Amino acid sequence: MREDDVQILNERVTFSLRQVCQTCRVDRAFVHELVAEGIIQPREERDAEWYFDGVSLVRIRKAYRLHYELDVNLPGVALALELLDRLEGKSRG
Repeated sequence: MREDDVQILNERVTFSLRQVCQTCRVDRAFVHELVAEGIIQPREERDAEWYFDGVSLVRIRKAYRLHYELDVNLPGVALALELLDRLEGKSRG
């Protein structure tokens, strides 16, 4: 499987907020803070519950490490992830 295929899979599969919290081992409040800060966005909302794609799970894990392990505040996390996204984009293209 190519990297592009994995990216497509990650964009198609969605996870409920409960599944995200269990998978990433974070609480709902942290996910809500990330959404409020614009770090992640729900892919869709069904039955008053948010659903996220696999790309969001990766961002949540990175955000968690930056925030809790390196003590970066959430605006700093948003900036760091944006810069990482740009660097990854440049290295791909």
